Amino acid sequence: MTTHTTIITDVFAVAPSRYVRTVALAHAGSPLAIALYAGVGLTLFILPVILGIKGLLLWFVLVMLLLPMVLALAWFHTALSPGAALQTLPHRIEIAGNQTTVSLVFEPKDENSLPRPAVTARREDIECVRIIGGDMLMKLRNSEVNYILLPPQEASKLKNLFTDLLPPDSFEA
Repeated sequence: MTTHTTIITDVFAVAPSRYVRTVALAHAGSPLAIALYAGVGLTLFILPVILGIKGLLLWFVLVMLLLPMVLALAWFHTALSPGAALQTLPHRIEIAGNQTTVSLVFEPKDENSLPRPAVTARREDIECVRIIGGDMLMKLRNSEVNYILLPPQEASKLKNLFTDLLPPDSFEA
């Protein structure tokens, strides 16, 4: 008879900039991002051909005005999401012994505060797992947290549990 033990990581918190950078890198190859890259690049060639030097100046103005606004909107959407706020709190990951649930268990900030209730997701709710710059990013569905980010030291401990959800080229033996 096999016994299932719960896997518990060390307590850690994720910096907001690391969270946003990792989520952005996960979306860098998405069709929407590729369409944005292609659109910006295509207008660089089309506007100067149609309008001459005025078209190049118009392209420069549009890119320098609109692109920072789009990036700021993406930053606010990602960094100010409830899931991102929860990732910045001290927490640990607990994986049930039978590997059917993954839980974010939050630690109290100090001795006077109560811990926040844990966020638990079933393994079926893990949409995909990606290794990005050593970090492990789990995308969840049907959860108040869209992503769970594990720093490299914790990701290396848990990577072998999610090999079936990793893309074939991202797993390192």
